[in-house]
Amino acid sequence: MIWMLIWAFLSGQELKLVETMRFGGGDDDRYLWQGANQPCTFTVNQKGHVFVIDARNVRILEFDDKGAFVRQLASQGQGPGEYQSVAQFQILTDGSAIGLDGLQGTLRRQIYDKELNFQHAEVLSGLTGFAPKILFSPTGSYAYAWFLKFNADTSTLTSLSAITDSNLQPLEIFHETPWPTINGATLSDRALLVQALASQFNGVWQLNAKIARHLTDDRLMYVDNINHKIEIRTADAKTTLVEIKHTLKPEAFEDDQRQALVSSLEEHLFNQGGQALMQIVTPAVLRESIEQADLPRVNYSVHDVVPVNDGGFFLLTDVDYQRKSITLQRFDKSGTFMGRAPYPGDGVWTVFGTRIAATDKAIYGMEVNEDGDHIVVRYAY
Repeated sequence: MIWMLIWAFLSGQELKLVETMRFGGGDDDRYLWQGANQPCTFTVNQKGHVFVIDARNVRILEFDDKGAFVRQLASQGQGPGEYQSVAQFQILTDGSAIGLDGLQGTLRRQIYDKELNFQHAEVLSGLTGFAPKILFSPTGSYAYAWFLKFNADTSTLTSLSAITDSNLQPLEIFHETPWPTINGATLSDRALLVQALASQFNGVWQLNAKIARHLTDDRLMYVDNINHKIEIRTADAKTTLVEIKHTLKPEAFEDDQRQALVSSLEEHLFNQGGQALMQIVTPAVLRESIEQADLPRVNYSVHDVVPVNDGGFFLLTDVDYQRKSITLQRFDKSGTFMGRAPYPGDGVWTVFGTRIAATDKAIYGMEVNEDGDHIVVRYAY
């Protein structure tokens, strides 16, 4: 049986966000991206402890619910519990955790007990390649994966998003598009570089056309931005349980928004990739690449889903690249709309998804402050 829920925005259903904690920033506490495509990010457990993934420094840091440093869970290396690169760290519903280590084209899963002591590591047998985003379900039985899969026969990459089993074997594929590699030959030929970047932009945009996130009970939130569907499905994505009828209307992707997107990408590449990269991928190259890309003429209605520990979720909507704003829409476990609020900080949206986590009492975001530092901020609601 499929249940159908209808929701609309009412003026009286505004959520009030009040800042209650912030930490990070400064020379002694700096979290950094690794290059332009591996974000620093974070996760939160049931006690409100925050676990920061510091990608460039290859470490996982634990902070308590007041923002005080507790311990360093992992560092760079090849020994037990060490990482060559931290692809993900996730707290599961039973309090244990999974870490993912990118290891020579394969992924190694690091297992932690409920006290977050390292137990053992295992190589995953499913997808291999570069993994910009892998999110396990709260029980660890399934995962949502965005992978850049390498084909050894053709020496090409494919961008693929899918629901997988715990070993990253695909169960339901949402999109699969070519992903041109950018190498020395590409960088030395402006036309080839523009063409490759345009194709990669297409891949990212198609990735966000269908969004999937597991809720705390392993049900799957599924958003189809092309066909304007919002559904709650079974964990493997194959069966629809609830259809949520919504009043969100996609807005035209106007020139000012496209220009703001270019500026956002330019700022990202400069901050994370460095000045050397910006001398090659100039604003003019970015603009031309976006014009060549087969982007939709409308901005997507939903940009991400953030699970909440009570079984509900937030939909992240109304991304405005010009004003750098995003709106949070709160729903309960049944899919009933509860309220909305604009997110008050800056820097939570990235090309690789939003850096937001939530409980039934608070919203957490990894923001960028006025000094360009990545900081963690908590808001009660």
